Amino acid sequence: MTRDALVVGINQYPFLRDNPASRPKHLTTPASDAEAIAQLLETYGNFRVQRLPVSNIDGKLQVDPNKRVQLEELEAAIANLFHPDSDRTPETALLFFAGHGLRKSIGSLTQGFLATSDASPSKNLWGMSLRDLQEILQKSSVQQQIIWLDCCFSGELLNFRETNLGGWSSGCDRFLIAASRDYEVAYQQLDGKHGVLTGALLKGLDPYQVPEYEWITNQMLAVSVERELKEYYAQVKIPEFPIISNHGEPIILIQGRGRRQLESKGEKVENNSVNQLLDRESGEMFLEKILPQITDNNPSQSQKHIIIAMADVDKLTIINKRYGREVGDEVLAAVANIIKEGCSGECKTGRCGDDTFYIFLPGLQLSEAIDICNKIRSRIANHRWSSLAPELRVTCTFGVAKQWDNEPIKQTVVRAALGFTEAKKSSKNRVEQAPKYLPYHLKNDDDGRFDLRDYFS
Repeated sequence: MTRDALVVGINQYPFLRDNPASRPKHLTTPASDAEAIAQLLETYGNFRVQRLPVSNIDGKLQVDPNKRVQLEELEAAIANLFHPDSDRTPETALLFFAGHGLRKSIGSLTQGFLATSDASPSKNLWGMSLRDLQEILQKSSVQQQIIWLDCCFSGELLNFRETNLGGWSSGCDRFLIAASRDYEVAYQQLDGKHGVLTGALLKGLDPYQVPEYEWITNQMLAVSVERELKEYYAQVKIPEFPIISNHGEPIILIQGRGRRQLESKGEKVENNSVNQLLDRESGEMFLEKILPQITDNNPSQSQKHIIIAMADVDKLTIINKRYGREVGDEVLAAVANIIKEGCSGECKTGRCGDDTFYIFLPGLQLSEAIDICNKIRSRIANHRWSSLAPELRVTCTFGVAKQWDNEPIKQTVVRAALGFTEAKKSSKNRVEQAPKYLPYHLKNDDDGRFDLRDYFS
């Protein structure tokens, strides 16, 4: 699999001035932005990287902050990336651009440009047209096309009125990020280290945030960038919100090198709000502590009924793979909250597996418990999951069981688990009444023929 990247970072703009007497609008971060992206792609993404402008600095090819890039040079490099002269078209092609973005207005018409060092609007020299870039992408045979633009007015690229760049019908996979909308400027971080978008990209591409050998994908990066810039705005009030377009199959970007450990400093890594709500070992706690307590404190059946519901998050493994474990953990936290809000009185809820929750509903009729579970199921399905990740959908499947007279509580739990297990065979996002009785070979817990842990995924 051939993966090529072109990283462009232009600091020098000698002809870009507000007026002939003003100072040139040179930049300070684009070259370092491009070099940081280049090193990540080379080291952890298996990309062959071309830098522009490039020089041998300290014995290494690096993006040169002091060199200029002419329009013809940029156009040729981009054209060669997506339309190579050889017959060996790369499977993946990535363009990163940091520098000035310009916007030309003629009456009510506007056009965006990637500014090159020879840009001079007073002489009608603007740089590379984003419309030309659209056409290059549209006609390219590269299967996986990635564009990251950290410059003003870059959202012009994602105006798809006259192209199919944003549609599935194009037949290729595209991942496009623009730092700003077509009429907005882009910013650099207050500390001056990187552009705001580049800073978010570097954080989202950090190979140490995911387990070793797992891959950061385009969907995971899109979620990370949106979240990071929302948090950055909340902190410093810089109003930069990226425009992101994801279409086609997932694209792998950076391979993980394992989560950073803080144990050497005596610190324990916390796994966001999920650990505050749900103990990762709660399956053991459920079996060894909660179940015996409920059994010991259970009033006689003549006074109360015990209903047990087991809720299983549908396709959590796929959610983790597509959007990352951080999003998966936030999904679990949100589901836990919805379940807790949907229960009242003497109900007890908690987590008893990676993606499974229990709900104890004492004193209710079976029909009442099923109604409560259906309301919870509906709230989960209709929750605004897109706030966590674009196009994210989450549903849960429930199994509900009533404890019979003298039935061991563990068997009631297993029947509830069998309820959602059977339901998932035909469809998901539903509430299923558990089978009235366990199969004969599962009834005897004492002879070791089944382990309750097997029913919690």
